[in-house]
Amino acid sequence: MNIETTTCISIEHLNLLQFHAKRYHMSLRTFLSAIISFAAQWEKVDATSFQQLSYRKKGSSWK
Repeated sequence: MNIETTTCISIEHLNLLQFHAKRYHMSLRTFLSAIISFAAQWEKVDATSFQQLSYRKKGSSWK
């Protein structure tokens, strides 16, 4: 699966994701990919497009 996206994650949720990634001895990137893959395989739903997207400059800080 090839996915390229940017998602806003709050610091609180980032800490939670990092905790669970560490718990399962995975990098954060691998853990997120596993969650997305699991969700995609588990339940098929219609995709919803977003009406209001905002973009940040490449290489800028996201925290």
